[in-house]
Amino acid sequence: MQSVFTLLPLPATKLATPKLQSTTIPLIDERQALRDVLQLDNLKVDKAIQAPKECSVIGHRGCLYEEVENTLEGFERCIAMGCDAVELDVFLLKDGTLVVFHGGEKHDNNTGDLGDYCLNQKGRGILDCDTYDEVMKLQFNPDCKELVCPRDRLTDKNLKIPTLEEVLALVKGT
Repeated sequence: MQSVFTLLPLPATKLATPKLQSTTIPLIDERQALRDVLQLDNLKVDKAIQAPKECSVIGHRGCLYEEVENTLEGFERCIAMGCDAVELDVFLLKDGTLVVFHGGEKHDNNTGDLGDYCLNQKGRGILDCDTYDEVMKLQFNPDCKELVCPRDRLTDKNLKIPTLEEVLALVKGT
């Protein structure tokens, strides 16, 4: 397994969270949906799957319109905004370090593609990095169209691709 989709719940903060309008979610046969999606004929689900009673606010890759996605700064911003959880992608490097980085681009054909996201990395992926020391030298590309945060955030020399351990330590304290 090279990458993992992860959703980290964030405890409630003291900041006020915006009121969300409720919406009616159509009921579906969740067991049948799982069978269909996973293409399994005999999927056994012991516990009933229930829709949540309240909506959750989830920061997709952090707060990607205000901070660089999948960075500690982006996840800190989600905490400050009162998000319930953050979504992130995790990759296992050859040296055993788990890093948080975007899962891919354009139909995920090149998982962890560095080509557009980082300077001078055309044709490389995050999994081509042998060590975390190598990853720490990467610089975000301020011309990358997929990175939608303010351009000045991408030129911050202190900005880095975090380890999963760093992200977990950040959210644990909230």
